[in-house]
Amino acid sequence: MREGNILGMNLYDLKVLHQRKNLGIDANPYFSWKIGSDSGNIKQTGYQILVKTGDEIVWDSGKVESDKQTFVEYEGDSLVSCSIYQWSVSVWNNYGESAAGTGSFETAFLKKSDWKALWVESTIERK
Repeated sequence: MREGNILGMNLYDLKVLHQRKNLGIDANPYFSWKIGSDSGNIKQTGYQILVKTGDEIVWDSGKVESDKQTFVEYEGDSLVSCSIYQWSVSVWNNYGESAAGTGSFETAFLKKSDWKALWVESTIERK
């Protein structure tokens, strides 16, 4: 996870489903972040989230006028099992400053049909 700092404002504590280690995500993700600043009285006025896999963008929230920093739900294309996604968030504040941060997450098996293993059974006869 990389966190950004532009013009004295920075993003930190970027999370997916309130987790720092984002492996095995098996639910529709939601995102959160925190803002730090050397200035006082800052307030987020907008954000934009991009989620991509490789070079393919699977969701672009567009710029959303909001102070929301938690439980921002993913609203993009269906995610694929066992895939790695990169996400970035850009935010703007009430002074016109912006900052950006990036993170990633990996999905688990998302459908029953993804499970291909057979049950392990004992070869010993029961009496």
